[in-house]
Amino acid sequence: MIYLILPIDPTTIFLNQIPEKLKNNGIDFNLIEVYETKESYDAAKQKLTEIPNGATVLFLGHGQDNQLYGGASSTIEKQPIIRTNEMKIFAKKKLFALSCHSASLLKNSLGNAQIINSIGFGALPTEMAEVESNNRLNELGITEETIDAYKQTLVDCVVQSVTRYAQTNLSFHELKDFFSLLMNKRINEAVLVDKDRNLANLVFQMRNEMIMY
Repeated sequence: MIYLILPIDPTTIFLNQIPEKLKNNGIDFNLIEVYETKESYDAAKQKLTEIPNGATVLFLGHGQDNQLYGGASSTIEKQPIIRTNEMKIFAKKKLFALSCHSASLLKNSLGNAQIINSIGFGALPTEMAEVESNNRLNELGITEETIDAYKQTLVDCVVQSVTRYAQTNLSFHELKDFFSLLMNKRINEAVLVDKDRNLANLVFQMRNEMIMY
């Protein structure tokens, strides 16, 4: 069974497409939404403890190398929902963490989390503020249009790979390989079709920083 953890946050609203598209593709999953209230955080954490061993969990939201974040609103800032020392909540599960610096978080929790397999990422700049705060990216002259295309690439790669994973019983290793294949295809399209080398560079970075444990 597949479980989707989706913090509701105005800065990641584009990720809401993922459960919608998976549902349209006929994929069965359990959706755990995390809103900005403490009650919602607590309810979501309780649901996480009830996920059966062997399940596949997708986390779709903000993160850092020491925590995953829950929901937020225009007036309430996001708060950590799972910290490094709480990653054992995913013990005996397979975890796909689509969040910034989740690769480092997974590495930092290897000693105690007991996760079967996990996939994490490096920086995933989905806002212009993140681009502007990074000297290397800022110098490239990345536009809002490129960021929008990058966000759609994230959505499309997740939807296509998880759909294939569920419909053809791919292993978790094969899920990672198929995700990489989709990113390679998008890199080529960005260069040859879109003529957007900045988009190609962003997807290339995402692919290179993706790690499986």
